[in-house]
Amino acid sequence: MSIKTWKLALAFGLCALGVLIFLMLQLPNNEAGPPPTTAAYVPNDSCARIGCHADLNATFNQTGHARAYPDLISNPYHNKNCTPCHVVGAGKPSIYPATGYDVTTDLPTYLQNVSCQVCHGPGSLHEAASSGQKLQTIGLVMNSSLCGSCHTGAVGSQHHPTYNEWNISGHAERNLPSYIKTNVQCANCHESWMAMKLIETGTLRTSYRTGSEDAPLTWEIGCPTCHDPHSVGANGFAQLRVDENQICQRCHNAYGATYASEPNVAPHHPMAEMRNNTAGYGVDRSQTNYMYSLDPANSVSCFNCHMGIENAGLPNHTFAPNPTACLVCHDSTGLEPDLTNASQAQAVIDSVAAKTDGQLTIGKPLLDDAIAAIKQMAGNRTGEDLNAWMTQYKIAKFNLDTVDLDMSHGNHNPGLADELLVDSMARSNNTITNLTPPDRITGVQVTVTDMADGQIRVSWTPSTASDFAKYRIYVLSSSKTNITDSAWRLQLDDKSTSSVTIDDLKASTYYVYVTAVDSNGNEITNTVSPASIAVKSPGGLSTEALSLIAAMIVVIVVASVIGVLLIRRRQAPKAPETKATETEAPEIPEKKE
Repeated sequence: MSIKTWKLALAFGLCALGVLIFLMLQLPNNEAGPPPTTAAYVPNDSCARIGCHADLNATFNQTGHARAYPDLISNPYHNKNCTPCHVVGAGKPSIYPATGYDVTTDLPTYLQNVSCQVCHGPGSLHEAASSGQKLQTIGLVMNSSLCGSCHTGAVGSQHHPTYNEWNISGHAERNLPSYIKTNVQCANCHESWMAMKLIETGTLRTSYRTGSEDAPLTWEIGCPTCHDPHSVGANGFAQLRVDENQICQRCHNAYGATYASEPNVAPHHPMAEMRNNTAGYGVDRSQTNYMYSLDPANSVSCFNCHMGIENAGLPNHTFAPNPTACLVCHDSTGLEPDLTNASQAQAVIDSVAAKTDGQLTIGKPLLDDAIAAIKQMAGNRTGEDLNAWMTQYKIAKFNLDTVDLDMSHGNHNPGLADELLVDSMARSNNTITNLTPPDRITGVQVTVTDMADGQIRVSWTPSTASDFAKYRIYVLSSSKTNITDSAWRLQLDDKSTSSVTIDDLKASTYYVYVTAVDSNGNEITNTVSPASIAVKSPGGLSTEALSLIAAMIVVIVVASVIGVLLIRRRQAPKAPETKATETEAPEIPEKKE
């Protein structure tokens, strides 16, 4: 292997290592899980007796779990098969050893009831550990399967089908795309511990874990996300972490999205705003209040419809809306529509959905046409304020997205859904109407009609646009595909006009464009093509020919001047020659011998 190949392999290896380290840093440092298998069960009151969790123990003792065993014994239908789910360490849940309560002897009694160790595992090592080792010696599991080991049964059965219902709900979706798992903001509503903290505090977190939090990452919205196992919950109801009117809204809301954030940031899950009659923008809400009231006693909460009581007498954890719940209000009390059975209620739900879906089917293409009109005029000439129309488009999209992403097909607030969609379609239509220019003018022809006056005649096929204000005639000296910044030669207001004469053109080649303009000043001036014409001089020569002749004359004149100068130089008189005086050498006589 060459040195170059080794360097390349090393570079890839270092990159992979960097990515691995980055991902590891996103995880809790010491994920807690099941405690060591050598741990033993301790008396139920140990957690409070040693003074560490006295406050939690006090609130826990008010829950149904704290009296699970006597409640079982008081039920005439109980049997030994029921016992493991009402005591500690009898095999439920199965992730912890069945070395605690003996269902045969019903001993030890101090492990009766569902206490801390059922969920956290045997606590002997945890009790004895130093403060720095506490988390490593106790279980902390956020998965709903822990609760599901007991709160289980066939969907629709009479015995605790809670986990089975939840497991077919959207909250149980675990195979989330990577962009959610790697985005902390998304994790606030998709990771169990973070969603639990959001519900409790109402504050979005910026990191997966903080401080001493050591819960494992759990990508589901499970039982402990909404239910507090350590207390009776807000208002003493269902051990919910916050009031049932608020708990769902912690995640199911628009997260501050406004029309100004469109089209980049749409309202994510605006269920809360739809239910609260505050969703969308710029519509009349005086007749749209449907479920929300300032008095919680008169409000319809998410729980009322989505957790409607079913056969087992327990809330419906599929979270699918239960039409039977509609009968609580829409009965003979006079609240329209008057319903007598669930089938009638479902028919109303389907009717609202059909109307809403039909409006969405019309509204979405209108939005596409509206933004297309804005983009088209951004490259053409217009008298309109495109920024103002972009705002109208954003509002239209925001209102339509609000209804679409609410995902109730209008049923969370039928009146408001209708108002928002009608408003969206009206804004889209107005945008399209005000920004759609007349069609391109066709059949443009140009002829020279009078050579002496430099006159041409321009003809075209008249416009058929319903909104027509004028024709513009451009006569340019160069060919262009975009004449938005060019000046026109003249304007004609008569729509029926199909030709015009233009005078006083100098000999040259001209490029002629004819456009139609509407009452808003919209005009197609981009991606246009001209009709060209060569206007010649009165003698029949074009500008190009005249230019060539002029150039030739210049060359001839220059050549002539140069020739004359050369001839004159040759004919000029020469200066007389001056002969130099020769000095004769003296004659030397011959020498005679």
